[in-house]
Amino acid sequence: MSDYPLLHVDQQTMSDLGLFPASGKLGVFSLFSKTVTQGGSVLMDALFRTPIADAAEINWRAERYRFFSDNACPFPVDSENMGTLAFYLENEDVRTQIEAGDQGLGQRLSGRIAADPDYAFVQDGVQAALRVFGQAEAFLADFRGRAEGSPYADEHAQLSRLVMDPAFAEVRGLAGPAGKRQPKLAAPVLSGLDKAIRFRERGKVLELLALLHRLDGYLTVGKIARERGFCFGRALPADTMKLGFTGVYHPHVEGAVANDLSLDADHPMLFLTGANMAGKSTLMKALGIALYLGHLGFPVPARDFAFSVCDGLYTSINLADNLQAGASHYYAEVLRVKEVATQLAAGKRLFLVFDELFRGTNVKDAYDATLAVTRAFAGKSGSQFVISTHIMEAGETLRQEKTGIRYLYLPTEMDGHTPTYPRILREGITADRHGMQIIRNEGVLGILEKGLTPQATTSK
Repeated sequence: MSDYPLLHVDQQTMSDLGLFPASGKLGVFSLFSKTVTQGGSVLMDALFRTPIADAAEINWRAERYRFFSDNACPFPVDSENMGTLAFYLENEDVRTQIEAGDQGLGQRLSGRIAADPDYAFVQDGVQAALRVFGQAEAFLADFRGRAEGSPYADEHAQLSRLVMDPAFAEVRGLAGPAGKRQPKLAAPVLSGLDKAIRFRERGKVLELLALLHRLDGYLTVGKIARERGFCFGRALPADTMKLGFTGVYHPHVEGAVANDLSLDADHPMLFLTGANMAGKSTLMKALGIALYLGHLGFPVPARDFAFSVCDGLYTSINLADNLQAGASHYYAEVLRVKEVATQLAAGKRLFLVFDELFRGTNVKDAYDATLAVTRAFAGKSGSQFVISTHIMEAGETLRQEKTGIRYLYLPTEMDGHTPTYPRILREGITADRHGMQIIRNEGVLGILEKGLTPQATTSK
């Protein structure tokens, strides 16, 4: 459980933004689920599901990831050894200990050792521990210069204290250079190491593994930032009401076009227009994804990014109806607006993304509802909004009222009779309407005018 306030993100928003894999599609999480160790994978999943709303902690996390983006190195410990050691530590049954002085020792040493599952289990676990300690010690020595004075300095020191703890002197002595596998250990030595590693000092070894799993996460996130050219955002206190993207784009769209956008206390809302296929939904998803990653301290698909932390991130992009409950698409839209209105009324600072407000009703109701809800949102201080619509007339009416709304659009350009989409934001409200041109280009009316073909009416 996080000790910091969390950014609230509901299931609808996670689905809209494609944060996790679903229906055969890659999720944003897949970019970062590339850890080396199983423990690192579990940690990464937990981190990705808990964005936080504390600016200082977000920036501190981002600095650690940035440090490992700038200081590349492979994960220093063999993942198989890590897994074997973790499995070994899970078994706290004292009956599996190797007792050097018991009556069974002679039998174990007289040729039955290989067949003794307890002995083999302990031998494998202790050998894994020796290799983990050896490789960790080599990493500490090699990385000491870079870690000194860095955001990783404290954890490097913690790791060093554990590895160099006097309780593990024998472990280090037997570990060999960089954790090279040792010959099978004699029963008396094995028994002593087993007691120390698995029982007496078990807590310290678990702490060592936890630090290595975190290192795995740092290296993984740093590598993604470096290889994909992502930037690290700057988190600002919530009351600053700043949002600034430079070159933001969707990380899963091939050849995605980058855009710039800024919102502030005087202009907390973006009113976005554009034709179908102009790129509105993709841009809105890109904004939501970047803000989510920013609240993790993770790198963001943009050239630069600064944001005020929020209490919640809500989207309405791919909202589904609920026919089983008798709810139409329009009613589902109204319930979604009601849900966020309740949060706003409670004083929550939100970032809201609504794609095509009230598309599930007739044009007149959609116009009236878009005007009313947009006005109400614009009157709520402390939150930021991105709203798109096809109803350009609503935007023209709002613009005459001189509220603190930014009006941007994604244009359509004609290449002869063929519409093209630059996907670059421009100031204003678009008047683009090319739906009928696309219908004509596809020959839809001609097909309908010809009627059924003879082949289609022939009985079989």
